[in-house]
Amino acid sequence: MKYFSALFALLLCTVLTAQTQRSLGASEADFWRDFSKLYAEFLPKKESDLDLLSLKSVYDDPSWEHRAAFQDLTREMLRKRIVDAQSWAECIKLAVGWYSNASDQAQNRWWAETSELVQKSSRAALSEYLHTAAGMSVGFGSPNARLRLFEAGPLRWELEFGDATLDEEAPSTRYRIEGAVLRGYFKNDSTQIDSLSGWYDPRSAQLTAESGRVDWYRAGYGYGEVYNELGRFSLDLKQTGFVVDSALLQSLYYINQPLRGRFEERLGTRSTAE
Repeated sequence: MKYFSALFALLLCTVLTAQTQRSLGASEADFWRDFSKLYAEFLPKKESDLDLLSLKSVYDDPSWEHRAAFQDLTREMLRKRIVDAQSWAECIKLAVGWYSNASDQAQNRWWAETSELVQKSSRAALSEYLHTAAGMSVGFGSPNARLRLFEAGPLRWELEFGDATLDEEAPSTRYRIEGAVLRGYFKNDSTQIDSLSGWYDPRSAQLTAESGRVDWYRAGYGYGEVYNELGRFSLDLKQTGFVVDSALLQSLYYINQPLRGRFEERLGTRSTAE
C-alpha cells in the first residue's frame, strides 16, 4: 500500500510538473519565451526555428492588434490539450497568413470569429477549424498546388483549379469560388465537380453552389459523353455526398434531348440520377 501511494504521488508530481511547464507567461516577453520553448518541442529545430522566425516579425509589430487574441487561442489549445505538431504549426501559419495577406477589416473579422469559436468548441472541433482555416490561408500554395477546403480522417475535399477569393466586405468570412474543379476523396473512392461556382464558408464547411458539372467518370465514360449540368445546391463538406434537386442530364448515346431530374452523388457508392 505504501508502495502504491508513493508511486501515485510520483505520477501526480510528474503530471503537475508537465502542466506547469506547458503554461504560457502573462507578459508579452514571458509569453514569447514560453511559447517558443513549447513550440520547439513539437518540431525539429530547423523547422521550428523557421516558423518562429516568421511569427516573431508579426508578434513584435506594435501595430498588430491581434496579439492578445493569438495568446488566448494558444492558451485555449493548451487547456483543451491540443498538443499535436500540425495544429500548432497551423496556428502560426494562420497568424502570419492573415497578417500578411488580408486587409485590416478582414483580419479583425476573422480574429473576432475565431475568438468566439475558441470558447465554444470542443478539442476536436477546434483542431478541425484550425486545419480548415489553414488550408484556406495557404490556398493553392500547398505542396500539391491544390486548395484544401476540408479534411477530416479519410474524407477530403479540395480545389484543383479555379479561383477562390476572400470576400473582404462580407459580415463573415467567406470565399468566392469561380470556375473551379472540386475533388472529393473518401477512403478509396473519389468524385469530381467541374466548372463549380459559388460561396464557401470555412467555419461551417458549407459550400453554396450556383452551378457545376459532373461527368460520369466513375461509370467509365469519358469527358462529355455522359454528364450532369447542376443547378443550385448546397454541399456540406463534412459529409461524403450531396444532392441536387435540379440537374440536366446530357448524353451522346442514350437520349435525344437533355433530361431534367434529381442528381445524387455519394462517395463510397455509385452516382445515381432520376
